[in-house]
Amino acid sequence: MNVQGLLTNSADEPIADGTCEVTFAIYDVENGGNALWTETRTVTTEGGLFTIILGETNPLAESVFTNPELWLGITVSGDTEMTPRQRLTSVPYALNRPEAESADTGNNVVTGLWAAIAGGKDNRADGDSSFIGGGAQNEVTGDGATIAGGINNLASGLHSSIGGGGGRTRTPISPREITRLSPADEATGPQRQKPQSGAAVTTKPKATNRPLVAEI
Repeated sequence: MNVQGLLTNSADEPIADGTCEVTFAIYDVENGGNALWTETRTVTTEGGLFTIILGETNPLAESVFTNPELWLGITVSGDTEMTPRQRLTSVPYALNRPEAESADTGNNVVTGLWAAIAGGKDNRADGDSSFIGGGAQNEVTGDGATIAGGINNLASGLHSSIGGGGGRTRTPISPREITRLSPADEATGPQRQKPQSGAAVTTKPKATNRPLVAEI
């Protein structure tokens, strides 16, 4: 279970870069109660941010997720537990679904900040805030980009999206694929143009403050 967080000091500023000891606990109540599972780990922070996968030193038993509601408590370096506890949503519960028992989720790699991979195999999410829903051998390098599934897809454009299938690519818009509109074009609506390979992009005279139209 992947957990990402921001640690701040008493002045509400990110703590200094380095390492600190953090205890994670899962409860079946929002306040009080006894922890169903705990794990103490050393996390590395950068700008106060940290990312860690829970269950690597103390495996998460499926029985934990049979409870209808769960909350995550976090305690840093021996301090009192942070409040409020964070309620766990549907993703961790997928660990206890029968479909998940047969799913192959090996060799997925997440390096982007706030990135996530829901399942699949051999997927890689390098873009910040990127997401891969599943499938195999998919790669997201663009910030905010998503791939819903499929196989061998690449989303490298900013906020690009691939719904599935195989061998698809979404890349950043090339400057050569951008043309300008003249006032006459604006009166009749955008006329999309795409230059042939090696052709130069030209602009019409007296064109000021013209919108850009990208042909993808």
